[in-house]
Amino acid sequence: SSDLEGADVASALVSLASERHATHIVMGQPDPRRWWQELLRPSVVQRLLRARLCADIHIVRLRDECG
Repeated sequence: SSDLEGADVASALVSLASERHATHIVMGQPDPRRWWQELLRPSVVQRLLRARLCADIHIVRLRDECG
């Protein structure tokens, strides 16, 4: 377990993953947002997906959307 510090969660996660040579990152699905919100302020998940990271990013569903 590690404490992350920094103003930007995505940048802190990228730094930690790089330091630890992580091969996988598991994140919960972000809450639904309007397209313009995602454009103006991307979610942590979107920023991780855009980062140059040598790890697989897995997004898990938090709510039962299938039934």
